[in-house]
Amino acid sequence: MMADDRLTGWRKGQVEDFYDLIDEELVREDELNADYIDGLGEQTTTVADLAQDTKSWRFGHVIVDEAQELSPMQWRMVKRRSLNGAVTIVGDLAQRSLGAERSWQELLLDNFDDYSYRELTVNYRSPLEVNEVAERVLKRINPDFQQAKSIRSSGEPVAFTQTSEPASLVRLLDVVNGESLQGERIAVVGPETTLDTLRHLETLHLFTPEQVKGLEYDVVVVANVDLWHLDEQLTDLYVAVTRATRALTVTFSEKLPSFLSPNS
Repeated sequence: MMADDRLTGWRKGQVEDFYDLIDEELVREDELNADYIDGLGEQTTTVADLAQDTKSWRFGHVIVDEAQELSPMQWRMVKRRSLNGAVTIVGDLAQRSLGAERSWQELLLDNFDDYSYRELTVNYRSPLEVNEVAERVLKRINPDFQQAKSIRSSGEPVAFTQTSEPASLVRLLDVVNGESLQGERIAVVGPETTLDTLRHLETLHLFTPEQVKGLEYDVVVVANVDLWHLDEQLTDLYVAVTRATRALTVTFSEKLPSFLSPNS
């Protein structure tokens, strides 16, 4: 609504003028409190503050990121906050924490029955080698899902390495750290029990699958993948392998899941 979205130091008249512009469509007039308006001239107030304090506030347009995570109740809330239902939805069903829905129509149900769908077909983050592994996971989640195509190759095949005990995993991570290019950021993604054995490695960033969502790292090590509950965590595994921008290593303690095998 405004360049910096702030009403800092506005005089009462300015605030009232602001409301006059929008209250007919975005907020009910009976919710405007005179004392509240007076206070706006004495403090820094954002449009987000106004929306939070005014229950009937409507935005001209709502943008939802990580949209695959919203529940039906949250979708109803988003629709109520949007003037005329104007919403941009950004998300990836394959990364849904509660399990992948088969389609956006299934997820959105009756909340948004008239929408234009656009699918990302180019992968700018991960190189071809990483993307091929991600596609194996994706097809395991839902054969109908299409993986975006990578635009580059790193020339480094994904490494699959057995680490049967914590010490061998530590040694592997030391090697990965030593071989990485100067200034590269390395993430290790795995179960809490695995990460607890690695807390002393201060140069590495340790994450559970839930914590790493939305992030990206030059090098990613997916640790002890055969200890993950893959019947329930396939979407978490997809999140983990798609965090890498250059190189990916997948370790397993006893047996590599067959669908991840390079020969699968």
